[in-house]
Amino acid sequence: MVSLTCDTTAAGAATLVSLTLSSAEPIHVRVENCLDGPVWPPRKQGVPAAGWDEEGFSGVVDGRLALGYACPADPADQPAHIVEERPPADEAEPTARSLVRELGDASPPRDAVGPTVDAIDAVGPDPRERNAGTDSPPPAVSAWLEEVEQRLAHADRLDGATSVSEAADAVDAVGGPDEVRTLRDRLATDREALVAVAERCESIADSAETVEIPVETLAHLA
Repeated sequence: MVSLTCDTTAAGAATLVSLTLSSAEPIHVRVENCLDGPVWPPRKQGVPAAGWDEEGFSGVVDGRLALGYACPADPADQPAHIVEERPPADEAEPTARSLVRELGDASPPRDAVGPTVDAIDAVGPDPRERNAGTDSPPPAVSAWLEEVEQRLAHADRLDGATSVSEAADAVDAVGGPDEVRTLRDRLATDREALVAVAERCESIADSAETVEIPVETLAHLA
């Protein structure tokens, strides 16, 4: 049997919840939030950490497990409770969701997983394309974004699988469990690159809005 202790701390308009789960032997549990609001789970690289969703946490307790989350609600004496306990052996046939989430966060070197911000900068737009008067990004950037979108589509299908057959089809679609790991690693790098590109684009756009070229003055000086 699993024991659960809870502690809450008010933090502005939210409540921070600390949980401690203990079990003498490995057991899978489902812990759900009791506060009047959604769970704000811990995040890794911008996505909920393994086992978390908007209602609570699912995972294996083997000894002692400390968890924490935030919720936009007032504190309560009982912020969370255990709604399910079952042997871990029931997970012998994992879903695609559990497979993807349990792979962890390790990422290979950037050069091994596809285009990066530096690579895009190195390619750059063709000078002729700068004056083409089009709203479309340069081909090198468009190709990279399309690849990222394809990887995200595969990840959405994996994450959304709700049955063993859907999970198997989603894993097969990317080439098997090893390719799921590769997809995870590439998306980790994609996230870093997208954030960097977005920040740089915002900075460049701000500069473009304020810069003015004194054409007439320069014409007189030429």
